[in-house]
Amino acid sequence: MKAINQAFSQDTCSVKTSPSCEVSKCFSRKLVEEQGMLFQYAFSLTRDAVDAADLVQETALRALDNHHKFVKNVSFRGWLTTIMRNIYINGYQSKVRYWSHVDKSVDPVEVATPAEGSYFVPDDAFNLLEINGAIDRLGDTARIPFRMYLDGYKYTEIAEVLEVPVGTIKSRIFSARRELQKSLSELK
Repeated sequence: MKAINQAFSQDTCSVKTSPSCEVSKCFSRKLVEEQGMLFQYAFSLTRDAVDAADLVQETALRALDNHHKFVKNVSFRGWLTTIMRNIYINGYQSKVRYWSHVDKSVDPVEVATPAEGSYFVPDDAFNLLEINGAIDRLGDTARIPFRMYLDGYKYTEIAEVLEVPVGTIKSRIFSARRELQKSLSELK
């Protein structure tokens, strides 16, 4: 009984009184050290600072709850990012289920659909004819390799057919893309 009272009277745990408490201190310290990395990874998943902070907090709570499951020889950082990824995926799936509401009062047969052969095109989208016209206006040195690239030829195959170095082909295709972006942005 005297040993228990001494343990409770101390502010911090010691190895003698509670080895698991010492492990959790070390675990907590490691977890705090990884907060910056966790936030960066969470932000890359969510693309929102507030959601990223929530995800980091949820990950930290889940890791602390399951610290006894951590295996010493496993990467701590990898373990945390796996927890975070799983939380994110589960949260995303629940959001999809929440937002995918089916209105049972509407008969699916009577839902308006586009006319046969027509497609929904946003106002600022380009017509395929405009894109092909812009490609046709390119010079031969850029148009020919670009068309071949669009047809599925690899850089090396295009270089062999046109008898020029692969680097030249890459440069010409890059230049063609840049010219197309410029000419298509002028059409808007």
